[in-house]
Amino acid sequence: MVLIKNLELRAKIHKTLAETAVDTKNQKLLEAEFVARSNNMLHALLEEELGRKRTVDYGKIFEDWRRWLEEEAKGEGRRSLREILQSRE
Repeated sequence: MVLIKNLELRAKIHKTLAETAVDTKNQKLLEAEFVARSNNMLHALLEEELGRKRTVDYGKIFEDWRRWLEEEAKGEGRRSLREILQSRE
């Protein structure tokens, strides 16, 4: 079940990334460099969540990642993982 939730999260993230690229007319969001940064942020959020709770709230992970993406798409980005986690408290 955990593997399925993880795969569903990744699919949702890729879909959201593609939709955001279309909506913002920012094709750089689909280029390898940005996709790699997106994956790195996802992995960092997952590791942080696992380190704190030993379980993953996939909904919370998605919302944190989505906030990061919105800021990146607007050009306000480059927030650190620590800043993202502090904003959820």
